[in-house]
Amino acid sequence: MVTTATETPKPTAQKTIWYILAALMALYMVNVPFTNYLTIVDKGPSWLGLDDSARMGLNYAWIHKLNWGNDIIYTYGPLSFVSTRVGWGISRWLFLLFDIFWVFNFFCLFKDYLIRTQHKFLALLVLFMTSAMLATFYGSGQVWVYYIFICYWMFKLYEQPRIVYYIPLILLIVFAFYIKLNTGLFAIIFFLMHLGVLLLTKKLNTLKGAGALAALVLLLFLFAWMLNVSMIPYIKGAIEVMKGYNDVLYLEEMNEKLAMNIYLVFYSIWAFCIIFCIHALRTKQWPLLFFAMLTAIYIFLLKKQAMLRSDDQHLFEFFFYAPLCLIIGCYLTANDRFQQFYLGFTLVIVTLCCAIANSDRPITEAIYQRYTALPDYWQGFSEYKPELFNAQKNKRYLPEPVLAKIGKASVDVFPWDSEYLIENKLNYTPRPCFQTFQANTEYLEKVNYEFFLHKTPQYVLYDYDAIDGLYPFNDAAQLNYFLIKNYDFTDSFYSNERTRLILTKRPTVVPVTFTKIGETEAGLNDTIPVKDADFMKLYVEKSKRGKLLAAWDKPAVMRIMYQQQNEHWFKHKSSPELRRAGLMVEKRISNTHEFATFRIAKDSLQDIINVKVDVDSTRFFKPTVKVEYYKVN
Repeated sequence: MVTTATETPKPTAQKTIWYILAALMALYMVNVPFTNYLTIVDKGPSWLGLDDSARMGLNYAWIHKLNWGNDIIYTYGPLSFVSTRVGWGISRWLFLLFDIFWVFNFFCLFKDYLIRTQHKFLALLVLFMTSAMLATFYGSGQVWVYYIFICYWMFKLYEQPRIVYYIPLILLIVFAFYIKLNTGLFAIIFFLMHLGVLLLTKKLNTLKGAGALAALVLLLFLFAWMLNVSMIPYIKGAIEVMKGYNDVLYLEEMNEKLAMNIYLVFYSIWAFCIIFCIHALRTKQWPLLFFAMLTAIYIFLLKKQAMLRSDDQHLFEFFFYAPLCLIIGCYLTANDRFQQFYLGFTLVIVTLCCAIANSDRPITEAIYQRYTALPDYWQGFSEYKPELFNAQKNKRYLPEPVLAKIGKASVDVFPWDSEYLIENKLNYTPRPCFQTFQANTEYLEKVNYEFFLHKTPQYVLYDYDAIDGLYPFNDAAQLNYFLIKNYDFTDSFYSNERTRLILTKRPTVVPVTFTKIGETEAGLNDTIPVKDADFMKLYVEKSKRGKLLAAWDKPAVMRIMYQQQNEHWFKHKSSPELRRAGLMVEKRISNTHEFATFRIAKDSLQDIINVKVDVDSTRFFKPTVKVEYYKVN
């Protein structure tokens, strides 16, 4: 059949239309607002300021060129501002560069998705709904999108193994590694597996594979040098933080209806992955099993985060980001019949997630917010004022005598509110885990203790508090003992509805010594006498079933109960890692005033006479608890 001049351009013209649509949709995927001007909370529970103090603390580390891994230990890295969008000390042009790269990746993802399928209008509807339901401000959810971009470029390289495609893939992995380490670690593992798939399918020879791996390693270490990162401590510290988080930083109650819907979507996507794997094996496309595995791992990690934290923010975040794993492109390589099934399934999942995630607003409002937000982005760019991030001194009030006393001397803050020091422009000298609840393993507690022993700040701004039902003193028991031994309580003041202490370093700093005086064994839920000990270590071990539960969902609840001399019991949430680090069992300390009293007149406080490891179900823990007793000097 001979085509006419008017007929031949048709495919190209149609392709151009899809390219334009993909470009427009990608452009509207920018983060809005351009930057996140924090509004500091100065009333209510102190944990309301926890996230903002963390974000500003990370930027403080960037500005003051602290070493990541030694001076700062966190799961977020030196490029965390890309996710938090906190612009203190950050050029707007740096944000713009990352945003251009962000839009470029969305364009490639959307464009290829539309071009691959014959059912373009259905595919367009899937993309439209998936993109519209995402919050215009990504925040911590940005790393999930990075995961999807990485999967997309891996599949692109599988289809067309061109060297140029390694550039965005390697950049994404490096950026993810220094934005949030856990995402970067997974990406590196997947990259190694991806190279293995390409080698096995002869789409890549050994020399080129070694070159790609060398390029990734070289760029990782180049960025480590530029960003002042000590690679081994950076990785070890972040893994310890993640391990501790997984053990204790969860809520015991959650929205059960949302949780059931999460499992519905999760198991549906896993079932689809299994069906796709069967299809791939039948059609002898076994390498596609790798991409189905990436989808399954993505949705598992998203579910794991939601169920572990259990708060509404993370539960809803699951529905925002779940559909993304279905649009990486690998599922459009199947025959037309399977494509129809896949697109129909994806549309059902997207619709379900849209309905749940937008239950408190009409979907039209979500669409409107997404596709009218671009002018707000450019306004934020043009009116960018990074100095506004450090201009809320009135929200973190410090009396003038306190400011005069501290002057330019080094100062740290407990348990987490670095905004007191940053907003008042003091010489903030943060311990490595600069928020106390981060130091929730024995290793991290030791790191913080060693910092105070060798780089002791002149002053400490102290508030006796904790989150998620933990016992404040035993959040960092060794460090609290150090403060009591090496600091004087020289002042106090009232701010943001709480009494706070000013601790002043003594002329001579001495270590805290823990002398072991005994050892025994006890059972779960048994009453354990304190005897004459000041400090105890409890070695609680998870059973195999408990380890499986912690890996799949969230750990079984564990609490420590303390009995006072007046026979009254009180209890706090805990974890095996925290109790291995130790707990103070001298006195009951319930507030800041009693913490100060413990230093000067501790005999007036209630003795603790017994403790107990309290668990809801003994099947998730080994039956025997090893107990060690210590005197503290």
